[in-house]
Amino acid sequence: MPLIATTLALVLTLHLLAMNVASGAPLVAIWLTWRAHRRQDHAAGEAARGLVRASLVAVFAGLVLGGILLGLVAVNSPDFFATARRIPASRYWFGVVEVLFYFTCLTVYLRLARRANEVRRRGMLALQIFALLLAGTDLVYHFPPLFAVIGVFGTRH
Repeated sequence: MPLIATTLALVLTLHLLAMNVASGAPLVAIWLTWRAHRRQDHAAGEAARGLVRASLVAVFAGLVLGGILLGLVAVNSPDFFATARRIPASRYWFGVVEVLFYFTCLTVYLRLARRANEVRRRGMLALQIFALLLAGTDLVYHFPPLFAVIGVFGTRH
């Protein structure tokens, strides 16, 4: 079992790192997008787009690592799934919608950012910032509470 516990810790660390990048990078991209617009700083705009693309890769990696993590948890702690079944299935489908919403927000940002190079308008900037804000806070706001509820249910038999 020590190998499973060590592997579990490593995969959890990588999963959390990927999801933190996926959550935090869009928020940093807000500042870079603002700077690109206000100062005509093309490097800041490119850095923002690069961060958003990295966020998309990070969330995908986090999802894959999360799947591996669930498999390791199944081997190490079968009670987790009995507890997780106490949560209505609709809550898990809501999680799928949240991830799709995240991808949609960042895709919208990237399309707007491409057009923003051609047309500089405040409305375009506001939409870009709004898309980044929604994406960056989406993962942080919805997934930790879900796992906290599973944890609480796990302590109440």
